[in-house]
Amino acid sequence: MTPSDSLNRPSLSNPYSSASSTDSMARQPSEFTDNSRPLGVTVTLVLCILGGALGILIGLLGIAQLLLAPQIANMSITKGSPQADAQMQMQQEMQAITQQFMIPTILNIIVTTALSACLFVGGISLLRRKSWSSNFLRRVFSAAIIFEILRGFLYVFIQMQMIPVMENFMTEIAQGNKGGGPATAQFISVSIYIGIAFWAVWAIIKIGMLAWGRSYLNRPIARQFLNKA
Repeated sequence: MTPSDSLNRPSLSNPYSSASSTDSMARQPSEFTDNSRPLGVTVTLVLCILGGALGILIGLLGIAQLLLAPQIANMSITKGSPQADAQMQMQQEMQAITQQFMIPTILNIIVTTALSACLFVGGISLLRRKSWSSNFLRRVFSAAIIFEILRGFLYVFIQMQMIPVMENFMTEIAQGNKGGGPATAQFISVSIYIGIAFWAVWAIIKIGMLAWGRSYLNRPIARQFLNKA
């Protein structure tokens, strides 16, 4: 008997030591089992489903807003007040600016709805563990990042066109109410700039989440999970 044979033989005091060692190695968990979903995949699919559903709803509301814009503008006018004419003229000028950007606005609504639908489909495909969902969503994320940047420039440009109109007419309306016209106009301008800042922060957050999702779905853990389906 060689020394190596004695090392490989089960110990006489514990004849089951070798078998139990083999069983423990066999029972050792792998990186994930067939039924366990990585946390990153779960986060991605939940955000895709919720974000996609919300985006579709926003797209439908955008269509309704375009169709009902004149009625909404008339509702904001205080009829019978001394400032009614100024309010009506302000709404007309703001509608004129909106009409100038009607084609980009319609394209914005269409692309928003389409990308949101793709996110929703991609989230469901991740939930159902489809192997093609990773490449599909990575392309959707890339398109959404580019679109979010372009939409940001459009939004800021339209708001900058609106500021002088609102300043002029809010000054006139405030003076008609014996209030501080310049102070009211300045307050309106500051409010718009604050709104733009909040919108920009939210856009940056969305771009960050999209970039993270695109990167995560390219990791081996996500690809291995989907390819084992």
